[in-house]
Amino acid sequence: MDGAAPPVTYFDQDPLVATASKLPHGYVTEVVALAPCELDGHPCVVTLNLAGQLRVRDAATGVDVRPPLGGGLHDSTYWAQDYDWHLHVVDIDGVPHALASAIFGDVECWNLDTGEQRGREPGYVQVPTGVWMQDFDVWQTPDGEWRVAFVTEQDELHVIDPVTGRAVRPAWQSQVKGLEWVAAVPGTAGARLAGMSWRGELAIWELQAGQTSERVVPGAPADEVLAYVDAAGAAGLAVCHEFTAGTLARWNLDTGQPQASWRSSTQFTLLADATYGPVACTVHDGVFEVRRLADGAVVVSAAAPDAAGVWLVVPCTNQAGQPRWACFWDVEIRFLDPAAGQWSAPVAISYPVRGKTENKVHGACAVPGGRLALGLINGWASVEVR
Repeated sequence: MDGAAPPVTYFDQDPLVATASKLPHGYVTEVVALAPCELDGHPCVVTLNLAGQLRVRDAATGVDVRPPLGGGLHDSTYWAQDYDWHLHVVDIDGVPHALASAIFGDVECWNLDTGEQRGREPGYVQVPTGVWMQDFDVWQTPDGEWRVAFVTEQDELHVIDPVTGRAVRPAWQSQVKGLEWVAAVPGTAGARLAGMSWRGELAIWELQAGQTSERVVPGAPADEVLAYVDAAGAAGLAVCHEFTAGTLARWNLDTGQPQASWRSSTQFTLLADATYGPVACTVHDGVFEVRRLADGAVVVSAAAPDAAGVWLVVPCTNQAGQPRWACFWDVEIRFLDPAAGQWSAPVAISYPVRGKTENKVHGACAVPGGRLALGLINGWASVEVR
């Protein structure tokens, strides 16, 4: 996979650039979350910016394929860029819908084809003004309906139907203080959720027959959490943190007991892969590894071009449909061909913001058709995967 680096195309989110003063629609340029979708038979990128505005762009040309949605609804502030924002695109009745969160604001549900906002039926769950939403997760029930669980800074757990916006069970006041994460356990249809606080307390919620119960056990501070089911069928939670880089903590959610930690020479990053399921990625002693959380098996391995750790990994495909792994080292990206164990030339990210050069990437998503979309301070970028 040697040769020239894959080409990058940059797109401004708006003709404005991020500033430290409020704009009429918030800080409109900073893309904080992205997700892929398909509209009119074309692969598209959905972007969420600091103003809470959603835009649906053609992945190749960058043009809007639908009018912008929302915006100005989330009471954004510039320092909000330091927090996690969440965006999922799911099919409801065969039509792509965006489920979006913000720090201040509710879960929003938008029909990306018609532009209709859903989830605002009488009695819909509203986050009180000024209360931060910390995290949310999404899953599908056995009968095909979508559910969203989210936690707030008031340590409340909410579970809602995003189509109506109404609660499917009463809000739960957790014993855990400082909740920052929530994760639905795969295979339980949302009957079991796990939450983690910034202090490292672990909450395990059982949701049965309209009732919620909670167990609280000691955990570990988290930057990332990911729920999984191990080879024996037990529910687990993987946790990694920048202060314990090189250690992946794991818990058995059935017993509430810690399991043996995994070690690496650099930090771990977590993701759910379409082929391998929940995995942990790391560079260990100069080798890039993808380890399946269910059984610990190393499913992808290749000598790394840089012994430093990766901070983000995104599985993707090239235009021929061949699998690739996009790995982010500091401010450059390389693509791994797992079959050949070969890496692409490095892709350097560089774009102007207010007269200076920036290289910060907020996040990334794979787009069907062989592209990788990147969220930037002043818009987004599309990388051609080779």
